[in-house]
Parts: sequence; C-alpha cells; structure tokens
Amino acid sequence: AIVDQGITNNFNAFVEIKNVKHGDKPVFMIEDNALFNVATIASGTNNLRRQRIDRTSLNVSTNYKGVKIYEELERFLAGRVDWAKLVNRVQQSFIAQIGKDIFGALKAGYQGLSAPYAYTGTFDLTQFNTLVSHVEAATNRQVMVAGTKLALQKVTPAYVAYNGGAIDLRNKDGYFKIVDGVPLLEIKQAHDINSTNFAIDNNFLLVIPSGEEKIVKMVVEGDSEIKEVTNENADESLEYVFKKKYGVGVITANKYGVYNLS
Repeated sequence: AIVDQGITNNFNAFVEIKNVKHGDKPVFMIEDNALFNVATIASGTNNLRRQRIDRTSLNVSTNYKGVKIYEELERFLAGRVDWAKLVNRVQQSFIAQIGKDIFGALKAGYQGLSAPYAYTGTFDLTQFNTLVSHVEAATNRQVMVAGTKLALQKVTPAYVAYNGGAIDLRNKDGYFKIVDGVPLLEIKQAHDINSTNFAIDNNFLLVIPSGEEKIVKMVVEGDSEIKEVTNENADESLEYVFKKKYGVGVITANKYGVYNLS
C-alpha cells in the first residue's frame, strides 16, 4: 500500500494505475482526438462520405521485480539493526525504480514525435507557447507542463516585476508555478540506485492535456508478495523479500508535446 501511495503522490497527474488479478490482461482503448470534416453540400442531399473515429488499443505487459535483503541474527539481537527502517528502505527503493520505469517509458514513447509536437533547443517563450497551443488545439483541452525542478526553473515568463509577489513565490517553490497561463507540475527527482546520477532527465519537459485520460498506464498484476524469514536459514540470518508484478505503457495515439531543453 505504501508503494502504491508513493506512485500516486508523485505521478497522479499523468499516470493511471490499474490493479488486476493474476492472469488478467487489461486492454486500454484510446479514441483519436481528430475532428470530423464538415462538408458544404447542396440542399436536400444526404450523399456525404461517412466518417468514423479511429480507436487504438494499448496492452501493457507485466514482469516481476523484487528486492531481497538480509541481516545477521547477532547484530539484530544486539540492537544494532533497525529492521523496520530497512523494510522502509525497500519500499523507497521500489518507488524510485517505478518512477524510473515510468520516465523511461515516457522517453521511449515520445522519441517518435516530430514537429510541431516536439522541439529541441534552449528555452524560448514563443516556442514554448507555440508547442502548448498545438497540443491544446489537437486535444481541445487546457494543458499542463511537467518536469523536474531543474527543468521547470528554465521556464520563465517575459514580464515579471522583480520585486513583486511572483518572485517571492518563485523563491518559495523553486520555479514559477504558472507561466503565461500554463500550470507547471514538478516531477520529484531521484537518484539511480546506488548512484549519484539523476534518474530523471533535467532537460525534459512534458506537455500534456489536462483531463481524465492519463497518458501513462501502469498495470499492477496481483498483490505484492512478501516473505520474511526469521529462523529458517542455516546461519540463522534474517531475510525479507518483496516482489511486485507490474508494467508501464504510454499512449501515443493522442497528441502530446515534448520540449527537450539544450
């Protein structure tokens, strides 16, 4: 439950989590955002070319991922080990890994984007607003822009009173929460496991439409599996195993935008 809550807290704006039973393979149906062509016709005729909205499907494959930790019994009995703290670190490790998987799926899913939904370059407010406008026009929704704090810090408005309230809020939050009417959403940064490398690209801005349809689909298959060993090992060591079967997929049928900052 703590792992699932951590995912929801960090990625709820654009990740839909579906919990299913073992063996279930949900299919996500996605409608195209295209509009119907409206024709000019003669009076009294219904001889029009028929049109329909295409629907695509997304199947998310799942795989087990797990963590196994141990500790010597004597260290535990001597009070040198906080077992609950170690278990909590397992939970934190899983949340970090899932976040990395979500971002990796996003990057892979949008490598095929082309203009006008993808742009690479230094931050330019006109180009930023143009990209936002294309996504809004394609989806008929207001958009938000998501990125790490270091990425969002590069998104700046043109007109700011540098002794005004906007600067105070920027210093408080670390970035402007709204730029030219577009809300900015922070994705919490994390380190790669046992590394000082950032798990999430600090030069990546995701332009996504607001609304019920979330672009990332995460399927959690079955319950998390936990096994705790206290007195079964020959060396009397303690063990804790945590396993979770899940998968992440990204909708590419609808229109979204990516701003790669250089």
